[in-house]
Amino acid sequence: MSTRSFDLAFDGIAIATEILHRRPARIAAAVAALDPDRLLVLTDDRVLDACGGALLPLLRELCPVLVLSGPDGEGLKSLGHLSACLEQALAWGATRRSVVVGFGGGVVGNLAGLAAALLFRGLRLVQVPTSLLAMHDSVLSLKQAVNSAAGKNLIGTYYVPERILIDTGFLDSLPLREWRSGMAEAVKNALAVRPAMLPRLKEMLTPALDLSPADRHWLLETCLDAKCEVMAADRCEKKAAIVLEYGHTVGHAVELAAARHAAVGAISHGEAVGLGMLAAARVAASRCGLPAADADLHRDLLARMGAPLELPPALASADVMALVARDNKRGYIRPGDGAAAMVLLEGIGKVAGDPALPLLPVDLSLIERCLRPPPAAAGIRARADEAVDVFMITDGRRGFGPAAIASVLGQSYRGPIDLWLIEDGGDNARPWCEALTLPAHVRLRHRRLDAAGTHPLVRVSRLRNRATGLGTAPLIAFIDDDNLWEPGHLASLARSLRRSGAAAAHSWRRLIDGRGRPVVPRRFPWRHPDDPMAAGLLDACRRTGIFSERDAVVRDRVSAPCDGEDFGMVDMGEWLLRRSLFECFRFAEDYTADERAAMVGEDDKLLRHLRANGIATVCTGRATLRYRLGGFSNAWT
Repeated sequence: MSTRSFDLAFDGIAIATEILHRRPARIAAAVAALDPDRLLVLTDDRVLDACGGALLPLLRELCPVLVLSGPDGEGLKSLGHLSACLEQALAWGATRRSVVVGFGGGVVGNLAGLAAALLFRGLRLVQVPTSLLAMHDSVLSLKQAVNSAAGKNLIGTYYVPERILIDTGFLDSLPLREWRSGMAEAVKNALAVRPAMLPRLKEMLTPALDLSPADRHWLLETCLDAKCEVMAADRCEKKAAIVLEYGHTVGHAVELAAARHAAVGAISHGEAVGLGMLAAARVAASRCGLPAADADLHRDLLARMGAPLELPPALASADVMALVARDNKRGYIRPGDGAAAMVLLEGIGKVAGDPALPLLPVDLSLIERCLRPPPAAAGIRARADEAVDVFMITDGRRGFGPAAIASVLGQSYRGPIDLWLIEDGGDNARPWCEALTLPAHVRLRHRRLDAAGTHPLVRVSRLRNRATGLGTAPLIAFIDDDNLWEPGHLASLARSLRRSGAAAAHSWRRLIDGRGRPVVPRRFPWRHPDDPMAAGLLDACRRTGIFSERDAVVRDRVSAPCDGEDFGMVDMGEWLLRRSLFECFRFAEDYTADERAAMVGEDDKLLRHLRANGIATVCTGRATLRYRLGGFSNAWT
């Protein structure tokens, strides 16, 4: 992709901008042209590790550099962190000739912009965005802000950068989730501002989001041009350019509420805006007559890239609505008590109300009803034909893999199934894929992922996290390469979801040996026979009814209290999970020494999450997983 230099011009402002590809030396040269005596580089720890080595040595050749970093995420956008940065800069010797460099995503760009505006009542600002979202959206906004206890982006000002230097090479290290975040904002531009983007944008919206250099270039230029167009006479985004806030009234509330709720986990800005757009579309369908096809298009575009389509079950509507009521657009109009101002659409690319100030009052009660889709749309009662992503992680060297695949292909469930064969580093499983006869409703996907150099427990968690990001189906299931599913496994799980309205369903399992023969548990299989805890665990499982001395069935439970402890356990191969649940739960990739010694697996951590958040689950009461002993977690069997 060639270098392009131009001015981003709107409302009497022209910002010198360059789009580059893997040219950090050009960034340093552009900074050098400002003749700074010192450089204050604001960044975050992830960007510093992934991208700092390419740029910082070049900047240090120009003049002294102070790097101000911290853990990535919304936590950086606080008055406390901002104040600490300002004090460090002043103590270090910053002067009026110094330059502030925002080196990171949207959070860092906001922080750097506000720091530049405040130091000496205004230092020169250079934005070097490293995320897709920052490159095509946030760096162009003059709004610089941090969060407060009352809400998001409530403390700030407007400030114009001297330079915007975009190097798409930094996107090479961007996590897939952040790609989705940036693409969600691009979807917003297409829906609310520039519908002409839609045909080409749709082609880019895939689970992997593997954009070519040409696609990256087109996306950046198109989104920046669309934003300049709506800001042509509204640099501060207080009038017509408020259309850029589409999806943000609910989106900001979801993002901040999730960040404050440890059990929910962080939701990226773009993911939150996507959820906000879905809510806005439901509001608009009720309030403004948005056609159903246009509302469905919102969901389709987000689903294409695997973005979350429902709020995390653990996120309370009341927490979100408390923040919606304090949204930062208060005061532009007078919505009245019990209402909030929202940007709504009456059609794709057509704002509802006055285009000069596209805000409408909406009752908070209606917004709350629209936070989550109605049961029929949300799939709360799963349809028999709902698509399922089935993930099998393998090293390709076990002899049982083809049989595991065959058990998936033999399912009586007739909804669409994508079977993802995820190979850990090697290419040994490729022969399994050859000469297979696939049913019409099943697709086989083979991918190689690498989690080399990590503890086995961490490897499995990391591979599950990366693998599930590849699919888009609303339901997710897992099968290990040495286990088998009975033909009715998926069908019974889907039926239980449909009848119960739960977020996840699990089966029971039947223990088998290497030859497929039933094994009645005479000891606890997941502890070494010499482990002093093995006998106590066996006794607990028998007393809670999980084990029986009469058969090989493990009657797994989410919760099984016994003597003040919870002995609940469910294997990953027994679950059918809604993608929306998994999107708000990431398998923990950090394990303590005690957890490693006790072989606390990712399935155990999932159970803890479900119990801690009161998430509804259901059990089929059928042993449809044939669980082979002697694998990773019980090699001594």
